Amino acid sequence: MQTIKLSKRQLDNLVRYNVPSEVTNTEGIIYYLKTGIKKIDKEDLLFKKLYVNHDYADELSDEERKEDDYIYHSSSMSNKFYTISRLNDFQRSMNIEELVIPRHQVTFKGDVIGFTVPEIKESRSLQSILEDSKVSSLEKVDYLKQVGETLKKINHLRLYDINFYIHDLHEGNILVTNRDKKIHFVDLDSASFSTEHALPSKPLIVDKKLKNYSKYKFNRVDIPYPGVNQDLYSYIIMILKTLYNGDITKLSKEELDEYLAYLSSLGFNQDLLWSFSLIYSDTPNVNPVDYLDGLSISQIAQSSNIVFKVKKEKKLI
Repeated sequence: MQTIKLSKRQLDNLVRYNVPSEVTNTEGIIYYLKTGIKKIDKEDLLFKKLYVNHDYADELSDEERKEDDYIYHSSSMSNKFYTISRLNDFQRSMNIEELVIPRHQVTFKGDVIGFTVPEIKESRSLQSILEDSKVSSLEKVDYLKQVGETLKKINHLRLYDINFYIHDLHEGNILVTNRDKKIHFVDLDSASFSTEHALPSKPLIVDKKLKNYSKYKFNRVDIPYPGVNQDLYSYIIMILKTLYNGDITKLSKEELDEYLAYLSSLGFNQDLLWSFSLIYSDTPNVNPVDYLDGLSISQIAQSSNIVFKVKKEKKLI
């Protein structure tokens, strides 16, 4: 993996990249990385400068976050930079165009302070799209299917001993390009090539109900370990949140079962509902992407929490 060395002048002159408000980014500050720097690719790159201790980044002021003392270069970041290096090494063999792979590590005064990634221009986050009432429900389902198909490609890598896991899979870490409507997985420094330890990066979605089931693993501070079941759980929650049009993780297991029974009454594919039900069980999770075909606009509209609650109050279900 190539290294870009920044001088203090270059670091001071970087222009900050405005991260969309709906995108969660508590691990670093993102800058444009312009040409004129040796070893840089011709493509437009972004530079993610990491905080010294992003577990407490929410407590820092904007000025504190810019201080060199808060650059995250401690030994606890070794897993993150290991993942970045492996992604770069395996880029060709992985051959998954939806993954936005880091290009270089960036150093300042001999310390690794961050990394570069290609800029995905003219795009918006999947989160903003799924929350946009002007986007058709079938278009939203198409994006969700693209996510599932990408997870299938990642799962296929395991046949070749490339055990890669997204780990922090949520709508804010996926961009959709405006022109071709294709998805791009970003923020892959939170990903993992191992299930043996939890990373410094905590997934945005942490459902403590999962601690009741043996297929999910957590460390002593309740950060989930990477794994297939964790990735598929996050994907299924993404689908359910879109259908429910609300935070489905706040439902108890019993409430979710009741909601799934309601979806069954609407004629939802039984295999799809079965895959949803597995997330709160000890049975391995199943990728539901092949069961998303056939969803109608009417079914999706009626699956919202508002319609569900009204029908429930009127005892129509």
